[in-house]
Amino acid sequence: MDKGRCKVRDKMMYIFQKAIWLLFLVIIGYLFIASIFSTCYLGAIQYSTLAGDIEFNWEHTFYMDDNPIPHIIVFLLFSCFLLILGKRKDSILKLSKAVGVGALCISVLIAGYIVLAGQYYPSTDQQHVIEDAAAFMAGDFTDLKPGGYVYLWPFQIGVIVYYWILSYLFGSLNITAFQLVNILLIVFSYILLAKILGRLTGENKKLGNAALIAAALFLPYLFYAVFLYGNVVGLFFALAACYFAILYLKNYKWYLPLLGGFCMAAAVFVKSNYLIFYIGIVIYIGGSVIKNVGKNKKTVYAGIIFTVIMSVCCWLESVGSMRFLTYLNDGEPIDGTPMVAWVAMGLEDGKAAPGWYNGFNNRVYTESHYDYEMAKEISNTQIVHFFKNASTNMKATVGFFVKKIASQWNNPTFSSLRILGRSYGTNSLDWLLYGERARAIYIGFVNLVQTWILAGSLLYAVLRIRKSSWEEILLPLIFIGGFTFHLFWEADNIYAVPYFLLLLPLGVWGYREWYFVLLKRKAYRKKIALVCFCGILICAVSGTDIFAKFFARKDDEGVFNRYTQEPVVQDQLSVGFEEFLQERQIAVNR
Repeated sequence: MDKGRCKVRDKMMYIFQKAIWLLFLVIIGYLFIASIFSTCYLGAIQYSTLAGDIEFNWEHTFYMDDNPIPHIIVFLLFSCFLLILGKRKDSILKLSKAVGVGALCISVLIAGYIVLAGQYYPSTDQQHVIEDAAAFMAGDFTDLKPGGYVYLWPFQIGVIVYYWILSYLFGSLNITAFQLVNILLIVFSYILLAKILGRLTGENKKLGNAALIAAALFLPYLFYAVFLYGNVVGLFFALAACYFAILYLKNYKWYLPLLGGFCMAAAVFVKSNYLIFYIGIVIYIGGSVIKNVGKNKKTVYAGIIFTVIMSVCCWLESVGSMRFLTYLNDGEPIDGTPMVAWVAMGLEDGKAAPGWYNGFNNRVYTESHYDYEMAKEISNTQIVHFFKNASTNMKATVGFFVKKIASQWNNPTFSSLRILGRSYGTNSLDWLLYGERARAIYIGFVNLVQTWILAGSLLYAVLRIRKSSWEEILLPLIFIGGFTFHLFWEADNIYAVPYFLLLLPLGVWGYREWYFVLLKRKAYRKKIALVCFCGILICAVSGTDIFAKFFARKDDEGVFNRYTQEPVVQDQLSVGFEEFLQERQIAVNR
């Protein structure tokens, strides 16, 4: 490749890299400001349906005002802590292995207490998955027939097979054993995050121990030990695939593409949403290949090999799982609900919050009499209907997405208490679930931790914007993918957790950069003064109506603070759904 083409290619890659970085900075900046001035909680509320009936919703999102002062104090105190450490040369970079192990032990103890004290039996989708695994093990495949759970959601076959395997190891419906396996996977995920941070920073692997401390502080994910679904196991395998991809581009070991491909396929097998990690890895490796064409043939060939092997593994997983499902169903293929139905539902209002589950994906398939093409057409019509309305009412559309984003990313508990509250267990954790003081302390703590993590991530995005290389773009890229995907897909703050966990190592890295700024604060005094001015300006406009609407602030404060049972009008669901069905049926009859 001639020098002219190399310069054009390098320039294009530079622009692409900075565009990704700026987008990451904007998203993190928005979430950081939102976390300081507002917050969301799931609670119960009474409401009136469109028919005039009064019903009770246990999972309504309340959009609350937040006090920025505690968040600012925590940041300032932590900055002072870093300054004190600065008196000891590089002390923040030399946390011993014992510190990291201690943080992991604390995580295990907390998660173990939640599992063993609570003895929670899963509900909703988790219950279907666990009980289907037990039924399949016993030779009962009833749920593969029309109307059954797997018939409606065939993509769940992966997580069912996973618990089917665990059932052979520990016995059917051995819930406690399955949850203890989750604890191990959570710990391994934390270790992978620490190792990824160590590999990316390069010169200092011990920085990963700081990431383990941050992980121990992020309590909500420890509650996911009782969550028997594909989220925990899928995240472990997805992070392993990321780690092997980073590792392979550094040492080119022949077995790493095989491990990476297997892990990525396993992640997608148990939870299809982890395709976002696959896409992120492909873009990350593809960029490395493009940057090294004509420079480093070894990196080019290595990147191509890893991408091909990982893609083949994911393709084999997709084909294999569907063929296995067909085999279990006596040779009859199962289409299931079209995936576009989740997008249609994600663009509707729901009782919990905009874009959350409202039953549309279930209704569209069952009321179409399991006609896949008809359900797909109805879903597409719903999507078109949304964007037609959006083009004529931008204010309402912006409000819809603001509240959808806030409900997923600005709830500091990340549904950790909701996971326990909707399951069946002992009353050993009622002091936390229903105890007013303990619940308030927990929510207040995780609220501060959430902002602390976002602050570190924002520092990372700002302070690394000029120094960053393509090698560290992977985690921001996947985070952007998850954030963007769930703008349109079904919303739930459970879905946000895997991507928020990616901010743990980035936040630690950000505080490391901030540490160096504090040590050389005289050289950075103008920039620090500019940041302080921006902070004062944001605080000054935080009381305006535009700010409140843009950050979903104080929308439900009165109802939530008074704990009243004031009726509210339920959001209208599935606009035009029945009308479309009638028109479609008339066309078919003709």
